[in-house]
Amino acid sequence: MVECRRAIDLLVDYIDGSIAPTEREHLLKHFADCPPCLEFLESYKRTSQLCKQTLLREAPKEVGERLTTFLRGHCRRGGGKDHGSR
Repeated sequence: MVECRRAIDLLVDYIDGSIAPTEREHLLKHFADCPPCLEFLESYKRTSQLCKQTLLREAPKEVGERLTTFLRGHCRRGGGKDHGSR
């Protein structure tokens, strides 16, 4: 039986169809017996679909201009916090 952590690790392969048939069968059995994992799967699918739809739309010109201004200002100041220490 697939455990929840393993089920989450396999989501991308499951959704894009690259998962082995036996692993897919075990995963489907897990989803049938685990409502939280099934809910997470459905949420993951919806999120992926929303992201794809969003990328097809062009942002308003004003948003692009504001983002460019922000990034230029942020880069000139050295980027703020040091993210390399994480």
